[in-house]
Amino acid sequence: MCKILKSIYISLMLIVSPQIKAASDTCHPKINPRLPQYIAGYGSLIDEQSKKTTDSKAYENIPVLIKGFKRSWCAHGNLPGFNATFLSLNENKKGTFNGVIYRVSDPKEIELYDTRETVYCRKELSAEQIKIYTKNIPEKIQVWIYYPKSTLNDQPSREFPIVQSYVDIFIRGCIKIEEKFNIKDFAKECILTTDNWPEQHWVNDRIYPRRPSAYEPYARKIDALLKEHLPKQFKNITIE
Repeated sequence: MCKILKSIYISLMLIVSPQIKAASDTCHPKINPRLPQYIAGYGSLIDEQSKKTTDSKAYENIPVLIKGFKRSWCAHGNLPGFNATFLSLNENKKGTFNGVIYRVSDPKEIELYDTRETVYCRKELSAEQIKIYTKNIPEKIQVWIYYPKSTLNDQPSREFPIVQSYVDIFIRGCIKIEEKFNIKDFAKECILTTDNWPEQHWVNDRIYPRRPSAYEPYARKIDALLKEHLPKQFKNITIE
């Protein structure tokens, strides 16, 4: 089943019962701080520029093939004032996709990722699930992949279209990896190992990107405040 992204407030996550906290511990397993910590990227994180806006201190991307998952357009992003369908993952024993892994600068950074990615769980990838395209990495590392908690079948729709500005970031990252590491057809495989490309509900927003962070890095926080304190007015704001 596909995964759904839902907008939720971090403050709500701080008020938890023991049962919920136990589930959270399962969702975010303890790391081994003595080992280098890596994160797998399968969408916008493939692009170095986009990744740096998320984690400016992260190490360079390493191209990989990951087994045990399928990548698909099946995640409804319900951010304040902005709806779209994004890339997400389905666990699938026979599934594979190409992407990247990168090392975080400090093991403590994983906790910050967990806090930010509140609707995601983090799962450790085994060595058998990762094929390195170009160079060897240390044997003793931990590699994590984030996948949404909820399981609903979310197809691109008129209300939640695919937006070209996000597609561009994804494919641009793949092209740059192909060129930098001289990997034949890496960008092509990014497309072919991604399911659910729609025949409609695909919006070309290159001139005026729908993703608010393209222009305003504080857009998400601004919109959250407006939605909370001016709900009626915010609901009627239109995108031109």
